[in-house]
Amino acid sequence: MNSKIGIVGLGHVGSQVLTEVIQLGIFREIVGIDIIEHLSDGEALDHQHTRSLYSTNNVNIKGGSITDLNDADVIIIAAGESIQQGSEAPDRTLLTEASTRVIRNVMGQITKVTKDAIIIIITNPLDTILYIAQTEFDYPKEKIFGTGTTLDSARLRSVIGDYYNVDTKSVQANMLGEHGMTAFPAFSKITIDGIPISEYTQIVGKELINEDEIKDYVVQVANDVLNYKGYTNAGIAKVAATLAKAVILDERSVFPVCTVIDKEYGYSGDVAFSIPSIIGKDGVVQKLEVVLNEKELKLLHDSASYIKEIIAKAQKVK
Repeated sequence: MNSKIGIVGLGHVGSQVLTEVIQLGIFREIVGIDIIEHLSDGEALDHQHTRSLYSTNNVNIKGGSITDLNDADVIIIAAGESIQQGSEAPDRTLLTEASTRVIRNVMGQITKVTKDAIIIIITNPLDTILYIAQTEFDYPKEKIFGTGTTLDSARLRSVIGDYYNVDTKSVQANMLGEHGMTAFPAFSKITIDGIPISEYTQIVGKELINEDEIKDYVVQVANDVLNYKGYTNAGIAKVAATLAKAVILDERSVFPVCTVIDKEYGYSGDVAFSIPSIIGKDGVVQKLEVVLNEKELKLLHDSASYIKEIIAKAQKVK
């Protein structure tokens, strides 16, 4: 592979993204970038030392700056502050003001050196930060998307798989809406190896998993990780690397990523949230407006309304 990726922000998440990206084995060059002087150099050196091990690919890893991304194929933005340990709920919107300044700074620099790279955003509050990045800068809209509820959906599949005692990879289920407290499961679409969950429940003779309980669990479990270890990084780093792979290999894989919603579900570009989307070499190839039931539509609109409130606050940040 003759591809290049940049990782902007090398805190707990960005550092783990770097590790995951190296293991993919599809990038010839990886550039780490951070505002802290020499942090990117230290991360590059640390990871370079693993290249002599048989389990690690021999790729070019270096610290650098935004200007080094002029020929990057993918840029992952993980810059910004993290949610503080000890909060009652994982409210990423508390980071709005600081993260808005960060994304404006980063995107302002990126647009000066490239408009070709696919940009994957992790920075929280994700939906709002993605909206700022996608609407305030002259950058191809389809080439910018956020990790969205891809991790939330992995958590959903995990709890369903555990409940029914099956491999979680056999579960097809998505969380939609905000990457945050108002996310919800598209319960009517859940299947286990293509079998609707209600039918599967009858086949195995088990009580149907409670829709509201798993919604609350998936939203809360991120906070459990945060409070147990002080930060979350393993899951989201794996998600970002998986999305980068889908781009480089033009996999046309479907993930619930975050984009500005400009026609689906009646919206017209005034909000961003996660719905299933096809991801390939050009970024977001197509957004998929899946049919939701009445309850799910209400949850979607409630989530969108909440995100709009946060976007309005971000737009006032100077």
